[in-house]
Amino acid sequence: MARVSSIITNFRAGEISPRLEGRIDLQKYNEAVKDLSNMIVFPQGGATRRPGTYYAGSSKDGGKVRLINFEFSDEQAYVLEFGANYVRFFKDGGILTEAATNITAITKANPAVVTAASHGLNNGDRVFIASVGGMTEVNNKEFTVANKTTNTFELSGINSSAFTTYTSGGTVGKIVEVTTTYSVTEIFEINFAQSADVLYLAHKDHEPAKLTRTTATSFTLSDIDFIDGPWLDENVTTTTLYASAATGSVTVTASANLFSSDDVGRYIRFREILEIEHDEWAASTSYANNATVRFNGHVYKNVTGSTQTSGNTAPVHLTGTETYGSIDWQYLHDANGHVRITAFTDAQNVTATVHEDQHGNSRLPDSAVGSSNANTRWSLGAFDGDQKFPRAVAFYEERLYFAGTVGQPQTIFGSVSADFENHTPGTNDDDAINVTIASDQVNVIKHLLPARFLQLLTTSAEFTLSGGAGSEPVTPTNVNVLRETTFGTGNVRPLRAGNSTILIQKGGEKVKEITFDLDTDGLLGVDLTVLADHLARGGLTDMVWQQEPELLLWFVHGDGRLIGLTYDRANATVGWHEHSLGGSGVVESITAIPSGAEDQVYLTVKRTINSATVRHIVYLKSLYLFT
Repeated sequence: MARVSSIITNFRAGEISPRLEGRIDLQKYNEAVKDLSNMIVFPQGGATRRPGTYYAGSSKDGGKVRLINFEFSDEQAYVLEFGANYVRFFKDGGILTEAATNITAITKANPAVVTAASHGLNNGDRVFIASVGGMTEVNNKEFTVANKTTNTFELSGINSSAFTTYTSGGTVGKIVEVTTTYSVTEIFEINFAQSADVLYLAHKDHEPAKLTRTTATSFTLSDIDFIDGPWLDENVTTTTLYASAATGSVTVTASANLFSSDDVGRYIRFREILEIEHDEWAASTSYANNATVRFNGHVYKNVTGSTQTSGNTAPVHLTGTETYGSIDWQYLHDANGHVRITAFTDAQNVTATVHEDQHGNSRLPDSAVGSSNANTRWSLGAFDGDQKFPRAVAFYEERLYFAGTVGQPQTIFGSVSADFENHTPGTNDDDAINVTIASDQVNVIKHLLPARFLQLLTTSAEFTLSGGAGSEPVTPTNVNVLRETTFGTGNVRPLRAGNSTILIQKGGEKVKEITFDLDTDGLLGVDLTVLADHLARGGLTDMVWQQEPELLLWFVHGDGRLIGLTYDRANATVGWHEHSLGGSGVVESITAIPSGAEDQVYLTVKRTINSATVRHIVYLKSLYLFT
């Protein structure tokens, strides 16, 4: 019998599942292949070889790391190397260092001694050496400084006796590194959101933090010192609290067991009792000198020096003293105050420091001070203590949102509008937002993703948060949360690709595309792995979106393979391909940053060399080198 050869005109469907063998009735079958290894599909239908990789550096001491992108601008884009209790930075294809110093000599000795005039390094510093003439064995490598003098230092543990003789040139620079408290088992659980030169970080076991770029080669990491809140609901029990003083370090006493040692670092909010402390300001009213009034949540004192009658305009300033009519009103403080717990004494007593309010004033309301003023109008901070910390973070409509604490896994905390570290509660449109998903089951919020609406991605379902009428902005009194789909999301951070949300389903073996559907006026989910389910079997552990020069989604498989997906819906292209790296390389993490006309895809690749485990950080070469 004669053999029949089919003409395959394009490969836009990529590699397809063995379950589809013989399915000639499917249109995609005629655009697919059985095996597509180390090849990339184009929307035009062709395929090309996968680009090779460039070496950018190695992880610190060969440890496991996670790569995260940080894009200050197209010219100032970094790859962050998060490892065990540290973060380092890659830029322009190499590790980031402080200003480099010229090398003038390196000895052939044990240990090697480097001469670099006024190098400014200290013992224990990690440095990077490049461009050395002659002794090329030290080029593009990392070393530790030891026994430093003003102009020399040793390369700790390096015997250069058998190296080639140094001839000239070379530079040495201290590697930029920031200390963190994230363990190696926690780094893949970090969630993040960036605003300009600040990267906000969230993890359920750590205080929300921010990594700040201060210069092109300088970064700092600090816990967020919130101006106000966020808060749990105000107390409704009979338990009372009072503080020993209105300012400074105070003792906070509860009438019942309330505190634990885990509460150190937690905030407490005291709400003023109006009838005890201050009258509400009123027009055409006589006020004695030093009389205090309250207006719009703020407290003012008459410092005119005599009794005066108010006019028709209430005081509204928030610092200093201003004149309204015939009265000089001095701003004293907000009508509420809060403290931060600094030490645990017992279940009914803690030490705390009175915290500045949003206007720089550190004072508690008088009605919260002293045992005679013990009252029930208090709130505990929503973060820390038995609540732990949020695991999700995102920006949406000029607010910074956190969500998914251990104590309130379904609650979303939105900041004051355009004031990201302030959660002052209230009902004004720009006040903080605190809303909890109403659902028939517990849905732990794992991720927040801004899109047309703020997407709340949980362990069991996907929700959206928006203004009450959809197109309206979200405010404390105008917020709507709707359940859209019921797939559930795992630890891998979802991303936006084009106008779609891409998430790895909680089992790790399905990739879902979530888009807005006009017919249902809601979100619609499509399984992108249905035609190539075998590629995701075993679990996907990381992903990134490469938008230039081609539309590509890259995934890290649990077994270390690199899985690619050409994703161009507009041109009917959803084609999978798989890739293996030479030398039995195992891919562990992936990210991408802009670099000129192309996005640069970075990978962490684990290898065993001479019985030692090393992890190289590499990036893919230009795709156009192969087309």
